[in-house]
Amino acid sequence: MPQSRPNSSPLASQSASSKPTASAATPWNFTVLGEAAGQLSAEIKDKFPDMLWQQPIRLRNRIVHGYWSVDLEVLHTTATEQLAAFTAGLHTVLGSITNSA
Repeated sequence: MPQSRPNSSPLASQSASSKPTASAATPWNFTVLGEAAGQLSAEIKDKFPDMLWQQPIRLRNRIVHGYWSVDLEVLHTTATEQLAAFTAGLHTVLGSITNSA
């Protein structure tokens, strides 16, 4: 499993406003991540209780239902400071599921 490094996101070296395309894509990517987390079965979520499944789901709901007040700097900070650890956890989950199938 690849090791997570702090600030290993490609967004880490830029501010949210420095790359308009990246800024526009960030809310969409978090929306997709939250939607995917919400579609996981209770069995998977219960098997991996250390994963913070509700965080991406709540963030997705905030973006979708409160898009007019979403702060891109907050999303950028989330992407650069929390996404790498969540992704590493997803790799662990995927490895465990794949190995047990």
